[in-house]
Amino acid sequence: MTIRVAVTDPSQPVGGRIPEWLDETMMLRRTVLLRGPLDDALATEVAARLMTLDATGEERVLLHLGSSDGTLRAAFTVMDTIDALGVPVTAICWSCRRSRPGGPGGGSPPLGGAALQAAP
Repeated sequence: MTIRVAVTDPSQPVGGRIPEWLDETMMLRRTVLLRGPLDDALATEVAARLMTLDATGEERVLLHLGSSDGTLRAAFTVMDTIDALGVPVTAICWSCRRSRPGGPGGGSPPLGGAALQAAP
């Protein structure tokens, strides 16, 4: 499983990153966008965003996933953070692939639009 968060850096161009104003709007809407390969640094950023949203209100957090690669350790970091939150989390997977090619259900079709929900 790979998860990538869109992190903004006002000193960098938009190439691969989202603009600062969009990042702020997403946080106000309690939404986290994850895309690209998930590594330890990205998992830490995702966990920090999720914990920030948990601390700032009781409303549901929306987690958009658009990734298909990364480390298991980083994935567990994100999953453990979601498990520890006191607010419900809805994850929407865009173009994610199942982890076992050729496993049950065929050859890893995209799960575009699949929604998962976790509640405390």
